[in-house]
Amino acid sequence: MANSLNTGRFGEVAETIKGKKPNQFVDYAEKSEPYLTADVLRGETKEPSYVSLSDNDKCVVVEPNESVILWDGAGAGDVFPGRRGILASTMAKVVIKDPSALLNQYLLLCLQFLETEIKASCRGTTVPHVSPQALSALPIPLFEIREQRRIVDLVFSVDSYIDALQQQVDVAREARNAVLHELLSAGGDGWTETTLNLISHNLNSRRIPITKSDRIAGQYPYYGASGIVDYVDDYIFDERTLLISEDGANLLARSTPIAFGADGKYWVNNHAHVLMFDAPSTQTYVELYLNSIRIDEWVTGAAQPKLNQKSLNEIPIQLPPLDGQKRIVDIVSSMDDVIQSTEQTVAAAKSLRSGLLSALLSGEHEIPESYDQFVGAA
Repeated sequence: MANSLNTGRFGEVAETIKGKKPNQFVDYAEKSEPYLTADVLRGETKEPSYVSLSDNDKCVVVEPNESVILWDGAGAGDVFPGRRGILASTMAKVVIKDPSALLNQYLLLCLQFLETEIKASCRGTTVPHVSPQALSALPIPLFEIREQRRIVDLVFSVDSYIDALQQQVDVAREARNAVLHELLSAGGDGWTETTLNLISHNLNSRRIPITKSDRIAGQYPYYGASGIVDYVDDYIFDERTLLISEDGANLLARSTPIAFGADGKYWVNNHAHVLMFDAPSTQTYVELYLNSIRIDEWVTGAAQPKLNQKSLNEIPIQLPPLDGQKRIVDIVSSMDDVIQSTEQTVAAAKSLRSGLLSALLSGEHEIPESYDQFVGAA
């Protein structure tokens, strides 16, 4: 039998406290705390700034069991689990009004579930910000504390499983990159230094850009500098090629691959070079090679980085014989298959978590008593 469900509004059960900019930042010290920006909470910054509590007594301190919302700027509405530190001025922490009636970790799950609605209600175009009114009106399912704790335990167990899988992906990717580096730098008999114009056919003259307003939606991929950007109703290529970014910040940032294969029927605009190779293994080898090296010295332009065709053809390529290329490609591809399979398992687990959380918070499904027995036995 499903749980009877009471619902309150966020503004009735909790409030938010905005972070403040500190008087000054300090080098890491024993009595300092990390400054919690969105990048820090996402794990994208390994070396955060630090703030001394003694010099900034008005700063907002966050504890590990509290929820944090990105209040202002790009990504406004993102929800994070808290960690010990000083809250950045663009963030807000959530404070429960009656801790005896609501668990911090349970409210975090509710906010994560409602994150899409929080982000959709943000206001402002230049600097988006969370709408206090919309946040205050969001419904929060109010189960008994015991049931909240059971929901938290169950969902967090799924989170632990996902984290373990993600660690496997990260370790496998590090191993893959280390193996690739060794393979590409091995050298030996038959290896030569060459350039792309000597081992490929440049098809740039066949590219045709289409402005977004002129594109007709269809089934064929429309490629740009970083991959597929749209789908259109026609194609101009029908062969296996390697596309290489011609411009864009990613040439230097390298947050995504700058070389990527295309096959079948597709369209390419003038933001990606198009190269065709005689041997499939050579194309894949060059893709691996270009994505593993820095090309900064061949990129021009500060405001808009660009890799023109002349510069592209100046990049030296260390090329083994054809059988060596195939061996390298086969080894790395087998490792990529393992990584991709684990990533698919991560995606499936995240989908399971989302469905589970939705069912639990809606009261549609009750956690069976057998789960408590299982947890107790464990």
